Amino acid sequence: EKVWAVLTDFDKLAEWSPGMIHFEGEFRKDGPAKVTFLVGIGSHTQVFDHPLVHFEEGRMFGWSAPLPMVHMKDNHKYIVDPLEGDDTKCQFIQTDECQGHGAHLVGSMFANGMLQAYVKFNRALKKRVEEMEQREI
Repeated sequence: EKVWAVLTDFDKLAEWSPGMIHFEGEFRKDGPAKVTFLVGIGSHTQVFDHPLVHFEEGRMFGWSAPLPMVHMKDNHKYIVDPLEGDDTKCQFIQTDECQGHGAHLVGSMFANGMLQAYVKFNRALKKRVEEMEQREI
């Protein structure tokens, strides 16, 4: 619950996230959304229109949207997966799949860049959840 709460507190994303910094739209299955990301070095941002094609309240959300500049389509998910037998712990997973003509040409380079960004995001999310837990004590 705590990981989901931090992950979906979209008003505070920019305080801790090194990647996704803003979400605007309808947080529901097939809800239209605009998602803002920090990209590259510095404070350059990019906004994507991402309908939420993946959504399960309290567990998962994500999108599948075209990336025209690289002739690909991504299929990204954020998943909070409770650990069996332990209500206090979960596994956080980000998955992404790139499809299309560009995937054969630049897919591995693109995937490596995304992987690095996902690792940073995951670490920042973990840190933020731990900080929130410390404030509760």
